Amino acid sequence: MSRIFSKAEDAAPADAPATGRPEGESTGAVEPDAAKPAGVGADIANMIGNHKGKLAMGAAAMLGVAIFYKWREGRLAKEDPEEYARLQRLKAAVGKDAEADGDNNETGSRQ
Repeated sequence: MSRIFSKAEDAAPADAPATGRPEGESTGAVEPDAAKPAGVGADIANMIGNHKGKLAMGAAAMLGVAIFYKWREGRLAKEDPEEYARLQRLKAAVGKDAEADGDNNETGSRQ
């Protein structure tokens, strides 16, 4: 079997490094181990990287549920106004409790 060599490989001495640079000279590239984050952040990044598909499916499912409940609420408003009014009172009561506890994430204010 014959091997084809480039001119740079033919000209390099046998004891020279494979990169063609002197041994002490750096390319400025970051080593792969140095580029990895350390600690808890690395664990979280690794976990997210390993489960991207599952997270995407969960997000899509939650979006589907939100759309369904919005559709259901609109349909309820047309078909059964009394039940819709009861639902709105219930939602208002739950919203007031969440604001009183400081758990309302929509406004971003925490006590």
